[in-house]
Amino acid sequence: MMPGLLIGCLQCTFLVTVNFFDDIHIPANALQEPSRFDEKEQLWVWSFEDHDLFMDIGEEIRFRVTAETFTDTSPTGPEGRPLVLAKRYYSRMTSLLLW
Repeated sequence: MMPGLLIGCLQCTFLVTVNFFDDIHIPANALQEPSRFDEKEQLWVWSFEDHDLFMDIGEEIRFRVTAETFTDTSPTGPEGRPLVLAKRYYSRMTSLLLW
């Protein structure tokens, strides 16, 4: 389990930061059921025992990492020239939200 802050809501995803990394996406299909996107508020809502619990921007959440994606950012150059190898950068984490 990791704590994070909700920094954005879209119909297809949650955007989360953990202060040292801001590119965390939680897809809508990974949210607890029953969840729905409220068009008027532009927020995700979890219905729990006849109560609507809104996930507000800036609210702390806890989530579990289910997959990681690394993007190789090594430069490419003209043929015949050696390339300087760059580090692989952590670009995205897809997670399961636990409310």
